[in-house]
Amino acid sequence: MPIIVDHPVDDEHAEVVERPFGDRDSFGPLLAQRFPPFVFSIRGASCLIHRVQRVEVHWWRIAGHGHLLAKLKRPVLIAITICGSHFRLCGDIARTCHVPNPDAIPCGRCNGEVAPFGKHGSATKAGLKRQVAHVRLGCVVKGY
Repeated sequence: MPIIVDHPVDDEHAEVVERPFGDRDSFGPLLAQRFPPFVFSIRGASCLIHRVQRVEVHWWRIAGHGHLLAKLKRPVLIAITICGSHFRLCGDIARTCHVPNPDAIPCGRCNGEVAPFGKHGSATKAGLKRQVAHVRLGCVVKGY
């Protein structure tokens, strides 16, 4: 089954501008002032709830072999977590929430602990496997 991804679409009414290499403030990503505190991925074998550190709002994308900027119709929202993960906030990729499920597993790195499912470990946390954590993934209060 093919995966359908919602790609950003250029605004055909906006002018394509030359990419300024020295001035990053006018074309760089903006930071969202308010956002839900948790984010989780709904693709693949994701199984953890992460804490959001900041949300970047991208209105421009690089075009024309890297020397032009094209304005997007809708901004791309990127949630950056405390542990350094990046989630593109889109309905079929990742979601944010205010209150996670009580039985959902939080990311250990985001909370200052060890990773719940280590890279070279046995992929369990206190007898809980990843597959079970994936089923429990979700939020009590909906976010964006």
